[in-house]
Amino acid sequence: MTRNKKFFLSVFSALLLWACWPAGGFTSLVFISLVPLLLLEHYAVKDKTNKTLFGYTYLTFLLWNGATTWWVCNATLGGGLFAIFCNALFMTVVFQLFHVVHRRAGDVLGYSSLIIFWLAFEYLHLHWELSWPWLTLGNVFSTQPMWIQWYEWTGSLGGSLWILSVNILITQWLLTGEEKRRKKMYSVLLLIVIPCAVSAIRYYTYTEAGKTIRVVSTQPNIDPYSEKFSGMSNEEQIIRVLQLANLESPDSADYILAPETAIANSLWESELENYSEIKLLRSYIKAYPHVRLIIGASTNKLYASDEKLSATARRFTQQDGYYDSYNTALFIQSEKPLQIFHKSKLVPGVERMPYPKIFWLSRKIINKYGWHFRKSGSATGAYRFYILRFCCNSTCHLL
Repeated sequence: MTRNKKFFLSVFSALLLWACWPAGGFTSLVFISLVPLLLLEHYAVKDKTNKTLFGYTYLTFLLWNGATTWWVCNATLGGGLFAIFCNALFMTVVFQLFHVVHRRAGDVLGYSSLIIFWLAFEYLHLHWELSWPWLTLGNVFSTQPMWIQWYEWTGSLGGSLWILSVNILITQWLLTGEEKRRKKMYSVLLLIVIPCAVSAIRYYTYTEAGKTIRVVSTQPNIDPYSEKFSGMSNEEQIIRVLQLANLESPDSADYILAPETAIANSLWESELENYSEIKLLRSYIKAYPHVRLIIGASTNKLYASDEKLSATARRFTQQDGYYDSYNTALFIQSEKPLQIFHKSKLVPGVERMPYPKIFWLSRKIINKYGWHFRKSGSATGAYRFYILRFCCNSTCHLL
């Protein structure tokens, strides 16, 4: 296979993955999105060479990650680039492991290993500190709930299994001789239609049970880059939220939901009831005593001198003591104490630094000894030093 054909298959697969994602909107394309990449891998096995497969695979996943999660760079350039390049690398390693098995064990064990390795990777990706769930394959159906009612039993990984299986079958159909193609096509159609039919039946026959509550959800549409943290005061943002709630008859609502960090400027948790923002919300709830309000806020916790510090505790720069910053949900009810819930699933690289001890140590080592690269006399050595220092320092300073 020529270099141009390999490049075309690599880029075409990335384009299909982007187009099927919710940002692109053509969900059904996900069933063929990996086919060009699988064809590229098939010819690498056939030609008994894998010298360039890693690079073309990485190009596919890098373009897909960049096209769908570039927006993370708006919050932090270093963290966004780190996430895009690293996540693409993780996916490439998984695909390369599949290629090794496929080359040595044949189609049955090879394609089975792709499913096993990919699902194991996605499961790990949901549970370790570098968690990055946006590109879990099964999440592509987020805009098509009628297709995936069976997620209540399998979760999103069931969708990933579905996608991988269909792409593998279509690849096999393309590589099969004419006499067996019809049978393969029936298998593909059944694999797509049966899950959709089961889901549609569940979707149209399901009846709600239990107590009904009325929830008013508000979204004031405040620009997080120009207004939220500098252009508007907390009180102005809260008033906008409450004005939106009033449009939906709050006297008949059970709950009012306000967005994450609706109270943008950090509040000290030991003094919450003293802030004007909380007093404003209390006065609103007093007018509607049956309503429960859940609102996002940025809060800080001050550690006592004898209190055990968390792994994320920060030291004050101009005085003694430590504190923690949280992305918090406040639960406010009439004449009841305010309740606090701290967000636990944080975005790595943006809301938290994963494995902080490792990154802090890496930064110290690179800053202290990296001059060996820089003074090596070669442009490559200096380039490596500056790239490593940029990645570590950007990640360590995200918070």
